[in-house]
Amino acid sequence: REAGLEYLFIFHMDGTVREAALNKIASGLPSPFMFAGVAWRLNDWALPVRIAAAECAERVFPLTAADVIARAAIALLARENSWGRWTSERAVLVEALHRSDVALALADVLIKRQTGRLTAVLQRALQNSGLDSFLEQIAREAAQPAVRAVALQSLIDGHASWPSGLAWQWIDKSMGIRKRVRTFDRRPLTKKALLKPLIMMGAVDRSAAVKKVALDCLTRHRAEMPDAKEIAAPLLLDRTASVRERAEFLLTIIAEAK
Repeated sequence: REAGLEYLFIFHMDGTVREAALNKIASGLPSPFMFAGVAWRLNDWALPVRIAAAECAERVFPLTAADVIARAAIALLARENSWGRWTSERAVLVEALHRSDVALALADVLIKRQTGRLTAVLQRALQNSGLDSFLEQIAREAAQPAVRAVALQSLIDGHASWPSGLAWQWIDKSMGIRKRVRTFDRRPLTKKALLKPLIMMGAVDRSAAVKKVALDCLTRHRAEMPDAKEIAAPLLLDRTASVRERAEFLLTIIAEAK
């Protein structure tokens, strides 16, 4: 009966109360915290609560402002891969994050925010195609160098990739020696970008991480780039040793090929 308590009681220890609270919510969620709270219930340990959360999300996520969803996504995308209880309930969150206005707002956050685990957020967001149209802008303008590097790498590769789990890799099968390695899933980007402008953009970036992505790509595609030498030569004077080494390696193999 008391207006507003449903937002508190979705965190109640009693599952029947959480379910009733979710059933009461009918309007757009007022804050990123409350959006994340409903999303969290999609992975609730009680099946009736998960069902109520999915029905609630179907009602209220489309009514929730894009900037609220985008700010909540920064926290959710870094964590939702560890949620193991939900199954089909995940689809309603994916649909909300795939909205064009949410993608625009999320791209703005990824570009402007200077702190946080945004590389993980970007990788997870790229599981869906909503951000594809903004990748070039993110690669050029994002405040965090690592975010620019991930965006540039995706554009150059022509596909997005994200961590999907862990698998065993043999080091020496005869001795039974193996190690755990991270596995990745990927999907092709919906928008194909021209390679040369991307490499040139990365080569003049202020971050060594982005320059290394550009040089690695330039090395792989040097046969298609007649001016690869001219692009790499200025980086012989870069202040970062790993950038200089990549540039020197590229110029050496170009010289040996002549």
